[in-house]
Amino acid sequence: MHLTQETAVISTESEITNINDRLLHRFRAAQLAYTMFKIYDERKMSIPDAIKKWQDICADPEEFCEVRNAWDGDDDGIKKEHK
Repeated sequence: MHLTQETAVISTESEITNINDRLLHRFRAAQLAYTMFKIYDERKMSIPDAIKKWQDICADPEEFCEVRNAWDGDDDGIKKEHK
């Protein structure tokens, strides 16, 4: 199973049973994808499909706002709650 599916809040097949943990993992994965996107973009390299998938997830208005904001480099919200 891909991380995009494993961290989906509505997933019934996820091994991550705690919803808060799923959201935190999803947020961190979105942050990582955004960071990688910037590196690929700066180097004028082709963006991998996995990163494009996270870009789509973060653009989805149905996605949690914390996850959507991770694509813009906004690390507020989840990070502060889990310190």
